[in-house]
Amino acid sequence: AADAGENDPRFKAAKVQLHRMEHWTYYEMLDLKPSASQDEIRAAYTRLATQYHPDRAPIPELKSLYTEIFALFNAAFGTLNNPKGREQYDESIAGGGGTPAAQKQVQAVLETVQDTHRAELMVKRRDWVEAEKILRRVVAVSPDDISANLMLAQCLLQIAPQQHFKDIVVMLRKVIDTTENNDKAHYLMGMALKTNNDKRAMGLFKMALEMNPGNVEALREVRLFEMRKEKKREEANSVSNQLSSLIDRFRKR
Repeated sequence: AADAGENDPRFKAAKVQLHRMEHWTYYEMLDLKPSASQDEIRAAYTRLATQYHPDRAPIPELKSLYTEIFALFNAAFGTLNNPKGREQYDESIAGGGGTPAAQKQVQAVLETVQDTHRAELMVKRRDWVEAEKILRRVVAVSPDDISANLMLAQCLLQIAPQQHFKDIVVMLRKVIDTTENNDKAHYLMGMALKTNNDKRAMGLFKMALEMNPGNVEALREVRLFEMRKEKKREEANSVSNQLSSLIDRFRKR
């Protein structure tokens, strides 16, 4: 029965109407010019909104769509019928906004800013799993957000680096390609490669240190590498000396 209602031409027409209204300004919704008088605004609202009152939905499936459309008409009238609200709204139109879709986008951006701040707190607490959940939402809305990509890569490195290796590399490559001298991105890329025993990791650690001599984590990795290298050299020299000693003893005999 629900499918039958959704296939009804009236249902499809209401969906199209709602989609259009989301990309219209309040003036366009009410079919008015920006110079419309208060009387014209009231008359247009009464004429159009009553057509989409939820109680007038001809079939049950239309009620939710009519509710959304009616809410947009109410928002348009509530804003334009208030002189101060209308003045502020006109300014938002001049700035390139003024549609419900634009308002949703602005709201989404504001929410990502808040989510990014929450994620930063989670990272400081080393709550990698919760931080990942938050950052996934941020990146879904703002895929090019540098801070979010860096933190998400960091989280995935802590949670399951090999499982998420490809995603980590893609995110960090995006940051490296779009920013200049980002030492943290180079350090994290080095850590990702290190999990795969990739020898290129050390080059990235050194690059991060060149970009920022104060990058303590990159400095630690470089020192560890040099310490291991020195230890291997000492071990090799020790073996060589032992062999030389044995050869000398053999010759003396």
